[in-house]
Amino acid sequence: MLATLREPYIIDGRSVGVGVSIGLVTAEPGDDLTADLLLRRADAAMYAVKRRGKGELIRYTGPKDSSPHADLPKLLAGALAGGSPAAAGFDVHYQPIVRLSDGATVAVEALARWTDPVAGPVHPDVFVTMAERTGLVAAIDDFVLDRACADTARLAEIYGRPIDVHVNVSAGRLAGPGLEDAVRAALARHRLDPARLIIEITETLRIPDLPCAAGLVERLRALGVRVALDDFGSGYNALAQLHAIPVDIVKLDSTLTDVDTSPDRAGALCRSVLAICAELGITVVAEGLETEDRAGAMAALGCPQGQGYLYGAPAPLTRLNSSS
Repeated sequence: MLATLREPYIIDGRSVGVGVSIGLVTAEPGDDLTADLLLRRADAAMYAVKRRGKGELIRYTGPKDSSPHADLPKLLAGALAGGSPAAAGFDVHYQPIVRLSDGATVAVEALARWTDPVAGPVHPDVFVTMAERTGLVAAIDDFVLDRACADTARLAEIYGRPIDVHVNVSAGRLAGPGLEDAVRAALARHRLDPARLIIEITETLRIPDLPCAAGLVERLRALGVRVALDDFGSGYNALAQLHAIPVDIVKLDSTLTDVDTSPDRAGALCRSVLAICAELGITVVAEGLETEDRAGAMAALGCPQGQGYLYGAPAPLTRLNSSS
C-alpha cells in the first residue's frame, strides 16, 4: 500500500504526489477487540507515524486491554479540563542542547510528559497528536510554556549560568491570538528576560496561513523572544516556510543528520541548509545526535549546536546533569 500510494498520479496533465501514514493493529491471543477499540488503536499508531516524519508504517504497541486504559481521548480531555494539568499527571522534562565545539549546554528543550493515573505513562507521540486532533493542544502548550518560564531560575542554578529554554507550540496555533497572549502572560508572570525564551514551531499540522504566521512571529520577536522551526526537513514545505517566516533558529530533523552513515547524500543536504541559514543569519541545531561519530561529522560540516541522547535524554528538572 505504501509503495503504491507513493506513485504520483497524473491529473489534468500534472503529476500530483500523495502521502500516506499507516497505523497497523494486529490482534494477539487474549485481545478482545471491539470495532471502536480497533479504530482508536489504529488512530494512535497513525498519528505516531505523522509525528515521526510521515510516509511510514508503525504497529500499535500501546495498552492491550479494553478497559478505560484504552480510552485515551476521554482520559486526555478529562486531564486537561480541570485547569491543572500537573494534578492530572502532566510534567515537563528537559533535554540539553549543546555547543558542538566543546559540548557545553547552551539551552534545554522543554517537553511535555503525561502519566495518567489510569492508563499509566502515555507516549508523547500519542497524546500530543491526539490533543492536536481534538483541539486540546493549546492547553498542553501553555502548561509547558508556563512551567518552563518558571523553571529558568532553577536551570540557571543547575548549570551555573543563564540557560535558554525552548518550548514547542503546534503550528496550528499560529493563526490566532492565543499564543501571543500566553507568551506575554508567562513572561510577565515569571519576570523572565524574553531573550531566554525560544518558541519552537512543531509542524505536525500544516501552518494554516503563512502571512498570518509571519506576522505573529514578528510580534514575538519584537518582544525579544526568538523563534525556531523544529524538525526542519520533515514537514510540509520547509524552504517555503524558511522564506516566509523570519525565524532565528532551524532544528535539523534527525533524518537529515545521519552524515556518519550517509556522508554523500546527507552531507550535501546538510551543507546546503547550513549555507542557506548562514546567509540568513539563522542558527542551526542538529537533532538526533546519538553517537560521537555523528556529532563529530555535523561539527565538521560547521553546524554550531546539537541535541540528542548522546548529550542526555529528556529528564525531570531534579535529574538534570549539570556537568556540561
